[in-house]
Amino acid sequence: MKFSQSFIQSIQRNDQLGAGNFLYQLVNMDVDHSNQCIFLDMSIKDVNGEWRTSFSLADLIRNADAWGAYYLSQNVTARDPVALYFPDNFNYFIHFLALTRIGAIPVCINHKLDPEVVVEFIRRVNASHIMMEAQLAPQIAKGLSAQEISILLLEKSVLVPDAKPAMPFVHTKDDVVLLAHTSGTTGIPKAVIFTHSGFYVGVQSQLDKQVGDSILCALPHSHSAATSILMSSLLRGVAVRIQSAKSSEDIITATQSFKPQLIVAFPKTLTDLCRHDLDPADFDSLSYWISTGDANHEPHIRKLISLGNCEIRGQQVKGSIFIDNLGSSEFGFAMFRNIHTPFSNNYNRCIGKPFNWVQSEILDEQGQRAADNMVGYLGVRSESVTAGYWNNHLLTEKNRLNGYWLTGDLGYRDSKGQYFHVDRISDKITTSEGPLYSGLVEELILSNRDDIFECSIIGVATEPELQTAIIAIEMKADVIADDNLLNELNLLLQTHKHPQLSKLTFESANENVGATGKKLKRKIREELSL
Repeated sequence: MKFSQSFIQSIQRNDQLGAGNFLYQLVNMDVDHSNQCIFLDMSIKDVNGEWRTSFSLADLIRNADAWGAYYLSQNVTARDPVALYFPDNFNYFIHFLALTRIGAIPVCINHKLDPEVVVEFIRRVNASHIMMEAQLAPQIAKGLSAQEISILLLEKSVLVPDAKPAMPFVHTKDDVVLLAHTSGTTGIPKAVIFTHSGFYVGVQSQLDKQVGDSILCALPHSHSAATSILMSSLLRGVAVRIQSAKSSEDIITATQSFKPQLIVAFPKTLTDLCRHDLDPADFDSLSYWISTGDANHEPHIRKLISLGNCEIRGQQVKGSIFIDNLGSSEFGFAMFRNIHTPFSNNYNRCIGKPFNWVQSEILDEQGQRAADNMVGYLGVRSESVTAGYWNNHLLTEKNRLNGYWLTGDLGYRDSKGQYFHVDRISDKITTSEGPLYSGLVEELILSNRDDIFECSIIGVATEPELQTAIIAIEMKADVIADDNLLNELNLLLQTHKHPQLSKLTFESANENVGATGKKLKRKIREELSL
C-alpha cells in the first residue's frame, strides 16, 4: 500500500538516509515488513534456496544480510569494488543491497556487453571479486584468472539463512556506493562513481512528486536508473514488477496481467512497442510512461499517449502522460524533464527545464554562456552529477568546463528558458555546407514522414575535417521505399535549411545496437567506411 504523503515527506526530511542505507532506514520506521512489494517475471533463488517471484521488505533485508555476511566470509572488505555479472534479473538489486550493507562497492555490469569488453572493464576498475552466474562464467573465465580476481559463482555460494554482517557499515556523504558503466557507444565503457548522498539527492527531492501506484520497470537492471527507480518505489511503498523479458510481446503480456499505472523503460523498449498495433484494452490501467536516457521522438510519444487513462487538472481524460527524462550514465537521476500529454505540443527535441537541484547552461568553446538559440555544449552542476570516472582522473577533468560537467550533448536554450537537444557531441556532422545536427534532423524527418519508422544519420569522413551525411532508414512495416526517397528527404532538409544527405541505406531495428538498446552510430560509421 502506498505510503501517505506526510509519511513520504518525513522520509525526505530524514538526514540519516542515503543510497547506501535507505532500505535499513526504511524498515526502522513504522512500515509493514511483510507486504509483498516486488514482483518478478524471472524467479531467483533466495537465501533459503527457494525460487521466488515476489519479495517483501523483510525478504529483502533477510537476503541482503545473508549475502553481506557471505561476502565478508570471502574476504570482501569495505571499499572493495565487487563486479556483479548476471543475466538481466533482480539479483543485481539484492547484491547492491548486500554490498552496500558492508561498505563494499557494487560494480554492476550489463551482460550484453561483449565478453572481452567486460574483462577489460573489470581490469580497469580493479575489482577485487566478481560474482556471476555459472552460465556466464565461461565467457569471462578465459580472460580473467583467479590470480588477479577472486571469482565467485552464484550457484556455488553457500549462505547461512539467518546470518547478518557483524558490524554493518555506516556511510558518510561521499562514500562510494555504486560503480555503473557508460553505454560504451564510443568504445570501452567508463566506470561512473555514485556516492551515498549524490545518488540519493534526486530520489529525495522527487519522492513526494513521483507518480504511479503500481510500476512496471523494464529498465536494464544492471543500470543505475533501475536501482534509482527501485529506491524511489520502496520509499513510496508502491508495488513494482521487475520485467526482465523486454520484448514488446512480453511488455504487453505483463501489462495485461499486472495492470500497472506506470511503465518505465529506456527509449528503445518503448520505441519497439510502437512497432505494433496496440490494443487500447491492454493499457486501460495505464496513466503514465517514464522514459529516461536520450530524448524520445514525437511520433512514438504521440502513439503511446493515445493509450490509457489519466487525470489532468482534476479531470479524467482519455490518454496518458509521457514523462521524457533526459539523463545519462553520469547522473544518479535525470537532469531534464519534459512532460507530454494528449493536449500538449512541446516537441521539436525539447527537453524542458532542469530539475530544481540541477543548475544548467549552454556553453561555448571557452566555457562562457551562449546566447539564446545558439547551439553549444550542455553543461550541468549538481550534487547528483557523478563524482567522476573511477581510476581515470584525467578523463574526469576533461569532462568539466568552467565548473560545469559536460553531458556530451549539444543543445540550445530559448528565450523562455526551455532547453532543446540537437545532437551528441560525437555525432555532429561537419559538412561542406555547415554543421548537420543528426538528432535534430532525424526528428524532423520522423515528424514529417509517415512511411519512416526510425532513422539514424551518420557522418563519414570524405576529406580532412569534413564529412558527408548518410542516413540509415527503417521503413514502417509493409511500406516499400520510393525510389525518389533520398531526393524527397533532401528537399525537406533544404526547406528547413539543413545540409544535404549524400546517401541512403536501409537498416533493421536490431542492427548495430549496444547493451542498452542504443543505436551505435560508431559501428554504423565503421561499416559505411569500409
